[in-house]
Amino acid sequence: MKENQPLVSIIMPCYNAQDYVAQAIQSALDQTYAHCEVIVIDDGSKDGSLDILKSFGDQITLEAGANQGACAARNRGLDLSKGEYIKFFDADDILTVDCIERQVTLLGLDEGGGQWIGYGYDELFNESGMKVFNKRFPTQSYDPPVADLILRNVITTLSLYPVSAIRKVGGFDARLSSGQERNLNIKLALEGYEFRYQDIFVYSRRIHQSPDRISNRKGDGFKELENVNYTYEVLSGHKDQRILDAWAAYLWTLGRRFGFDGDAKAARAFFDEAKKVSPAGYRRYLTPKYSMLLSVFDPILIDRVYGVIRIFKSSNKNELDRVTFKR
Repeated sequence: MKENQPLVSIIMPCYNAQDYVAQAIQSALDQTYAHCEVIVIDDGSKDGSLDILKSFGDQITLEAGANQGACAARNRGLDLSKGEYIKFFDADDILTVDCIERQVTLLGLDEGGGQWIGYGYDELFNESGMKVFNKRFPTQSYDPPVADLILRNVITTLSLYPVSAIRKVGGFDARLSSGQERNLNIKLALEGYEFRYQDIFVYSRRIHQSPDRISNRKGDGFKELENVNYTYEVLSGHKDQRILDAWAAYLWTLGRRFGFDGDAKAARAFFDEAKKVSPAGYRRYLTPKYSMLLSVFDPILIDRVYGVIRIFKSSNKNELDRVTFKR
């Protein structure tokens, strides 16, 4: 190992992940890039997770506390970290063995002064170990960069973050119960950090049915609207109409997801909020086909039809982004 290699802190929150956390930690310990520390924050697990974590001994830095949510756990990991770069990582996923080495190597090939953040792609797999989706990002990007991050949603594990950048924006917003990566990345982009896609397979994201997995939780639409408005607080002072149009399109997509799940009231609340944010521009980033349908049909009716199609085609909600946003 070269003496000048930067230390990378791998930070993992853990909550009731006893079936997966040992494999996740081992994938962090097995990295080909040797200059890493692994920090795990047990966020009040009620299953056997903490005993599994303790079995790793001094191979990891472990802290356990009361349940405060993933954002607070990540922020605590950040407080404990000594690294120059941060890799956030969830307790039910698996890091590709050379991902950190490859991302650090690319950092060394660019004189960006720490003002850019590289991110790669992930693959989704089910509990049988079968790959179900490869999430390479499209080459086309949206302009300006903040709008791109609103619409793409670069999940935090994909990126290798300079610790100075994370601390500059105050880390994660602990009020958020979901959407924390979008919030963090928007704050970073508004501070001038550039996100650059790199064709690196970073990690395998596990799809499973545990009720403790954030994306499996049956959400209250109105609480979710309050949740996303915390991020809008960051954007509301900006005058670039393209950013507001992108946020409105994102709100519209969230409304569609609640519509698919049969919550028409919540769906309409999101649609109304999208029109409030950008009355004339909320369709700017929607596909021509979908925009044409909106000109003729009620959005709830459209999504009921799409919902039936989705049952037959895919249960992956990423499919929705492809039929909503223009590329």
